[in-house]
Amino acid sequence: MSTEIDDLERHVRSIWPDLGKPRPALAEEDRAIAAKLLGKENFQRLSRAKSGDRVKYRTPVVTAEYHCFPSATMAGVEHWVITLIEDGKRRPLNIWFSYEDCLLGIRWLESKGVPAKRIETEYMRHRSVPPAKAQQDRSKRFDADWLRRATS
Repeated sequence: MSTEIDDLERHVRSIWPDLGKPRPALAEEDRAIAAKLLGKENFQRLSRAKSGDRVKYRTPVVTAEYHCFPSATMAGVEHWVITLIEDGKRRPLNIWFSYEDCLLGIRWLESKGVPAKRIETEYMRHRSVPPAKAQQDRSKRFDADWLRRATS
């Protein structure tokens, strides 16, 4: 009797070799869509889950930092950089800003709910003249295309 069951099991496993192996929770074609919609951290948690497991969505913690550094090629010119931090992972934007453009970008990020913090670098502590305050022109609108270009 035991050998008949073993033979039957062997036969079934030869027909369905993946029987008993855990299946991933997402099909292959759905993974690219889920990565864009959920974000990298949540997608990785979902891809590690097995079929039938529950995965709770966690909103990513996103903050921004900005600082300046001197230009290596032009004396007296400063470049400002904005760094996005998503769940502890730093992603510097690939664009150097003027002080006014940096403040516009920070104001736009804060309007989207991303808290921003100015980081004091060694250069900023020892420079002779602080940058002029940017005029708070309410009519000037900020175009978010720079953010799309910088993160792509």
